[in-house]
Amino acid sequence: MGVVAGDSAPKFALECLRCGHRCEAQFLLRCPVCAGALDARPELAGATVRPADEPELRYLDFLPVASPAFLDPGISVATPCRPAPRLGAAIGVPNLWVKDESRQPTGTVKDRLAAVALAVFRQFGIKEWVASSTGNSATALARAAARDTGMRAHFFCGADFVVDHDLPASGNIELTVLDTGYAETNRAAQDFATQRGLTWEGGFFNWARREGLKLGYLESFDAMPVPPDTVVQAVSSGMGMLAAHKGATEYLTLGRLPAVPGW
Repeated sequence: MGVVAGDSAPKFALECLRCGHRCEAQFLLRCPVCAGALDARPELAGATVRPADEPELRYLDFLPVASPAFLDPGISVATPCRPAPRLGAAIGVPNLWVKDESRQPTGTVKDRLAAVALAVFRQFGIKEWVASSTGNSATALARAAARDTGMRAHFFCGADFVVDHDLPASGNIELTVLDTGYAETNRAAQDFATQRGLTWEGGFFNWARREGLKLGYLESFDAMPVPPDTVVQAVSSGMGMLAAHKGATEYLTLGRLPAVPGW
């Protein structure tokens, strides 16, 4: 889908992480050449950190979002990155800093991906979509979608993961529970989207998710008095790892970091 809502044209391209193929800005999940994962490549010339409290507004120049009008304030918040000397001493890392993402509205970093994913949906005129999650992502995406009465979201989850979902009671949010594992539930959700001509949210392959997640790292780099040598985080699907590397690479390009940290 290449139609952009409003008058603002997105200033980014999509680039395949596998083969390097580039294509115009659109909501596309896989490379049309090799089916690899795509990454958003915003135009960074002149990019700056803006004086704003909202993370997405502060780092708008680093996002594949053409206008602040596509953003919904309050989906995510800036969180503290602080020194942890006692923990660092206990594990042999004297200059340890810790980022506290539990301060997000739903208690996890997934609020960051929800903020940018929904902005991208609005940017491309996507009003109804389907997603599958084991809990945190669906909770964050549903909270964000419930605030937009012009949007409708369908969520799928396996029966074992229902307790990990905290979806708001809203007329534009629907949860389907299947007695299947994650992979089977994911396929069922994609089939549902295809059969009804709806947008599949994409999970890991949704590059907008990664763009939202990288903002936590940009905040951390800006909060620390010296650049980090190493970043440590849980791997999970790998979204966060790619997001961290993307943010560090962009800061390196602009001279805001002297080198990309190790992971």
